Parts: sequence; C-alpha cells; structure tokens
Amino acid sequence: MKGVICLMFAVVLSTASQSNLETLFGNLVPENEGLDMPHRYFAVYDPRNLNGTQFRFNLTNGKLHMRSTEKYNTESVGKCGPQGGGFMSCHIPIDGSFATYDSFLYYGKETIQTFSTKVTVESYFKQWYNPADISAYMKQGSSGLNLTKVTVTDFKLETTASPPFKEFNFSVFLNDTPISQYLTPAYRLNWKNITIVDYVWHNFTERMYRTVKQDMKKVMEQQFSERIGNRSTSVSTAHGRKRRSIKTRE
Repeated sequence: MKGVICLMFAVVLSTASQSNLETLFGNLVPENEGLDMPHRYFAVYDPRNLNGTQFRFNLTNGKLHMRSTEKYNTESVGKCGPQGGGFMSCHIPIDGSFATYDSFLYYGKETIQTFSTKVTVESYFKQWYNPADISAYMKQGSSGLNLTKVTVTDFKLETTASPPFKEFNFSVFLNDTPISQYLTPAYRLNWKNITIVDYVWHNFTERMYRTVKQDMKKVMEQQFSERIGNRSTSVSTAHGRKRRSIKTRE
C-alpha cells in the first residue's frame, strides 16, 4: 500500500521526547500483520420461496490489515493534543484498512462457489465529514502515560467479491428475470428490475455492514488498547511545548 499520513502531537513534551513518540506508536501494527477476525456463517432467504432452499455463506480465515504506524516524521495529518485535566487524546486514521475472508456459497447440500471477500474502511463524506479513525485517550501519571480508553469512529464499508457474484457459475444466478413481484413495497420502489443475484449480493453486503463492521471495530479496540497500553507506561512527558508527529503508511 502506498501513500503517507502522519500522526501529530500537540502536547507538553520534553526536547528528547521524539524517541518517546516512536516508542509509543512506531510500528504499532505492522503493515504485513493480519489480525484474526471471527468466523461468520449466515443465510439469505430466497424471496421467491421463503420456505425453500436458502443461500448460505461461510466466511473463514478472516484477517484484518491496518494502516500501520511507522517512524517519526515532521509531516502532520491526523492530530493529538491535550484535553485538560492531565489528559491527552490521539486520533489515528484508519481509512483504507481492510479485512479479507476465504468465502463459500452453499445452496442445499452443495458447495456452489468459493470466492474471496474484501471489506475496506471508508470515511463518510456526503452529508457530513466523519473521519474514520481510532482515538486513544491517555492521562499523564507518575510513571508515564496511562491509557484510559480506545474508541473507533463509525465508518462505511466497501465490499468486493472475487470473482464477482455475477460471474459465479451458478444456474440460479444466471437467471436475469426480475423478481420485483416477490419483494416488499420498499424493495420494489428502489429495485424495480432487481434480479436474484442482485438481491443476494445486496443482502450479502448488508450483512457485511451490520456484522463484519462490528467485528472489525471490536478487534481494533482490543488490539490497539492492548498494544498502546503495553507501551504507554514507558513513555513520559515533561515541560516545554513541542510539536511531534508519527509517520504512518496507508
């Protein structure tokens, strides 16, 4: 992955604190490390026969790849700063982070298709700008910075499948007859010419958004809480204002 972003401190730091910042955030999540994601199994009903055979999906071997922090750099995108009361917060951009899965489609007892699923983190941009990031909140203690909380903002997911569903060698998906008459009024309003493959793909991506996104947020919170917490007590601050940043790679 290419591109450069930065993580900037605007906090009370000593002149020698550059090494402290690198100790805290440098290579926090290596670019090539895949964080384990939960296994997911779910089904999509066939609207033409709600009591009939379902489209069942099995997502295994999930790995979450984060935009990783690297070395100290003077550029500044993203920011950290004092919050008052001895607290500070740091916001780490996560746009472009993604999870991958080995995926299987079953119809009845048969495995119809194996494919790869990729879900990528994106910020909200349309009605409002809500940056996708991880926020770490810390408080200065007698022996260093103590992590108090890690949160993940809401974000969009871009889901892709390889091969795409419309290229599956599956006779049911090859039927391009619209199925609007089997759908609820809300579906019919927005999907006048929807086919069965469109319907299944739409429900598949909805499940990614509702379930897999929550899995990603939980893994991020857990891993960053553990890793920042393990490092933060070794990082101390002193008097004298300095601006510092941490380089991260997309």
